[in-house]
Amino acid sequence: MRIAEWKLKGRIPATLVAALCQTLKVDPRFSGQPSRFYISAIHVVEYVYKSWLALQERLRSQLTWNIRWLGLLNSDADLVEISGCSLAAIRAKAADILAQIASQEQAESKGSLFNRLLTKHRNPQNLLDRCAINHLLKNRCQVNLAEENVEKLAKHRRKTEIRVERLQKRIETGRLPQGRDLTGEKWLETLESATTTVPTDESEASKWQSNLLKEASSVPFPIGFETSEDLKWFKNEKGRICVRFPGLAQHIFQIYCDRRQLHWF
Repeated sequence: MRIAEWKLKGRIPATLVAALCQTLKVDPRFSGQPSRFYISAIHVVEYVYKSWLALQERLRSQLTWNIRWLGLLNSDADLVEISGCSLAAIRAKAADILAQIASQEQAESKGSLFNRLLTKHRNPQNLLDRCAINHLLKNRCQVNLAEENVEKLAKHRRKTEIRVERLQKRIETGRLPQGRDLTGEKWLETLESATTTVPTDESEASKWQSNLLKEASSVPFPIGFETSEDLKWFKNEKGRICVRFPGLAQHIFQIYCDRRQLHWF
C-alpha cells in the first residue's frame, strides 16, 4: 500500500530514508562509520528511488496515452454508427473543424494542430463533432476522402493493444530498486531454487538466470561531497595530487588519471 502511495505522489517521504539510516548507526556491522558515509547512503537511496519513481510516472503517462489512442482508432463504419450520421456528413464536419482552427490560428497561435484537435475531442459540442475529430486524428489531421483500409487500421489497433499490454505488465511487475547482494545470500537462494525446483514460467526462469549470471561489483559505494570546501588538497613528496576527506583524515588518497583529466583536479 505504501509503495502504491509513493507511485501516485511520485516521491518517498522526506524523512523515511534518514530514519532507516538511524537504525544502522547502532547495528554492529555499520556502527562507528564517519557521518559522511551515512549522509551519502541517504542521498544515494533517495536518488535511486527518485529515478525509479520518475520512470514509473513516465510508464503510466505512456499507458494513459496509448489507452486513449486506442479509443480513437474507430473505423469509419464505427463512427457512422456512433454519430448516427453518414460518412459524408462526418467528412464535411471534419472539413469545417479544420477551417475553424485555421481561421483561429490566423488570430492567435495555440500549439500544433494535432494537440488542438485532441483538446476539442475532450469537450465536443455533440457526437458528430466528436466523430469528425476522431476521423481527423486517426488520419493525420486530414479528411480522408478515399475508402478506408480496414485491414491496415486493424493492424494499427493490434499494435496499440500490444503496447498497452506490455506497459501494463511493466507497471504491474516492475521490481523495486534492488541493493547489492553484499553477502551472496541472494545468489545462494537462487542457486538452491534453480537446482531443486522448476520455474513456474519463462519470466521466473529469466529472473533466476539473471541473478546467477550477475557478477558482484567490486567498485566501492560512492561517498558524496556536496561541496569541495571541506576537502584538503595537497601534493606529496613525489608531486602527486592528493586529497584528505573529513572523517577519514588518517587516509591519504592519490589522484590517478591521464594528463587529459589532470586539469579537473
